[in-house]
Amino acid sequence: EIGQRHNLPIVNVMAPDGTISDKFGWDDARGTDAEQFLGLDRFEAREAIVEWFRKENLLDDVREYTHEVGHSYRSHVPIEPYLSDQWFIAVKKQIPSLPDEGKIEGTDIPVNSLAGLALKPLLDGRLKFIPERYAKTYQSWLENLRDWPISRQLWWGHRIPIWSKAGTVDFTDLPAGLALRQVGSENGKITYACIAAGHEDLEARLQADGFERDPDVLDTWFSSALWPISTMGWPEETDLLKAFYPTDVLCTAREIITLWVSRMVMFGEYFRGESPFREVYVHAMIQDGQGRKMSKSLGNGIDPLDIIESHGTDAMRFTLAHMTTETQDVRMPVVEMTLPDGRRANSSPKFDIGRNFCNKLWNAARFVMMNLTDMPGWSEINPRENLADAWILSQLNQTIALTTEHLSKYHFHDAVDGLYHFMWNDFCDWYLEIAKIRINAGQTSPKAILAYVLDSLLRLLHPIIPFITEYIWSKLNEVAPIRGPEESPAEELLIRARWPEADNALIDKTVEEDFRLRYQQAVRCVRNIRAEHNVPPKKQIDILLQADGRAGEVILSNRDLFQAQCASKLTVIDKQIAIPKDAVIITVEDAKLYITGVVDRQAELARLTKRREELIARIESAEKKLANPEFLNKAPQEVVSRQRERLKSLKEELHAVEKNLSEAK
Repeated sequence: EIGQRHNLPIVNVMAPDGTISDKFGWDDARGTDAEQFLGLDRFEAREAIVEWFRKENLLDDVREYTHEVGHSYRSHVPIEPYLSDQWFIAVKKQIPSLPDEGKIEGTDIPVNSLAGLALKPLLDGRLKFIPERYAKTYQSWLENLRDWPISRQLWWGHRIPIWSKAGTVDFTDLPAGLALRQVGSENGKITYACIAAGHEDLEARLQADGFERDPDVLDTWFSSALWPISTMGWPEETDLLKAFYPTDVLCTAREIITLWVSRMVMFGEYFRGESPFREVYVHAMIQDGQGRKMSKSLGNGIDPLDIIESHGTDAMRFTLAHMTTETQDVRMPVVEMTLPDGRRANSSPKFDIGRNFCNKLWNAARFVMMNLTDMPGWSEINPRENLADAWILSQLNQTIALTTEHLSKYHFHDAVDGLYHFMWNDFCDWYLEIAKIRINAGQTSPKAILAYVLDSLLRLLHPIIPFITEYIWSKLNEVAPIRGPEESPAEELLIRARWPEADNALIDKTVEEDFRLRYQQAVRCVRNIRAEHNVPPKKQIDILLQADGRAGEVILSNRDLFQAQCASKLTVIDKQIAIPKDAVIITVEDAKLYITGVVDRQAELARLTKRREELIARIESAEKKLANPEFLNKAPQEVVSRQRERLKSLKEELHAVEKNLSEAK
């Protein structure tokens, strides 16, 4: 480039095999000191030249320094530039077959050049990148694009459809499908020929006239740029091409935005007049635990087939989807493991998350399907009559709405994380336990709720874990083919089932507060007390309840369930009754629960004091994070919202602990 700026001649002092040669542009070596180096390998020549400098007393100094030169990962030798004749595409020149529409505003790029065709859909809003920051990468590269070298000296690939012959050629009857161009001076002219598709019969005529086909093959990315159309029958106008071009979204990695994405858009706009996709989703790059790119040479890669064998396909998919955030890179610790067939292979403890989730779903589904005999129809129940039923349906429909929104925005981690917490925490840890108690007590309405929630959960999880959900769906169809509000037979295959839609009428904030802040909080507090004081799970305890306020109403209206979940006998008292001195006090809003016979007063004071200190420290930490502008601006909205909810919950617990501490004193 420096030489070109100063109009210097371009000189090659090497042959293509890397030896010093005067046959490729260097014509004044003979008869000079330089002649001694001809024929030497470039590595030998470098040492020989230094030695010549030393003998001629021209060498001033030799010192080592560190520099960066890329090396081939296959041959491990330095990658060195070499001047050679290659085929290029002039990407910033007006395409003669298209009308001149001027330049793209603010650039020197013609609208109807290949670079302009690739840039135009982005600027028009017809092409979007997710995350949005990658649009800048795409635009900046196209605006600074140089001519595209499309030839490669390889043994594989699409061969370049160009023939050449020395001298001039007179084609007075130039047939259709053949283009000729002559270049060079009168004494050294070369005639080049190119054959259009569908005119392969002309090859024999060219060869008979002494033409030879170019030995180079097309650049990989040139061939790849044709992929969206060539796979569907192009250049023929096939039904497949009409139906599926363009598509909606391309999912790819950031390092080929410039190499592949831009080229596909170029060719799509040129050959079809339309970009091959409307959105480009750029996923994060998975690195090992040390932040290195996974590669065979480092031995830190993970073979997906090994994970499928050890953990299962769905477990792998779930884990990867859960890791897919909007960050540029994600880290996956790599460890060695033994496969079922005895082979050693790389894995990661992260995949246990997916396997455990799939196991949990499997066991939950088994429990549900075992309890669906004599299930009432949806019209026979009133979900609003029972707090737990109304709560799980409210949570489900919120999950449907959020999952749909997250997927539409390509926020895969948020979608998967929300489904994880709903299935594991809300459905399995709470509602299944409650349903079991109620079914054992002879109630049938929970059966209809169980079937409907499982049905919706399978639909939501199907894009992420398709195999286990499809199998469970088939079994659910056997035991409960008609379920949920539709009251018609479910689709035979889950993959064809309709995506669930949130029913806003079932989303009830009051119900959620009653269950989470009042009923659930009371049960958790009682269970924590039992655990802290080593009370056996089946040992019944006595609880005295001063049922003040809304919390008292909620606990009383679910008295039988509360007693079953807490293994307790609940007695309602008024404020005038003297409280036993050894009672553990729990405050849930205005209601007070006194657990008797489990602890002495001094131990309870110590426990409450310690818990108060822990809560104060956690609240300070959460407040500090929420006061940090960098966290508020960079973290996903869902993460910020969860942090605020966590702070609110911590403050509520602190308020309750301080009231209990005051009364205990």
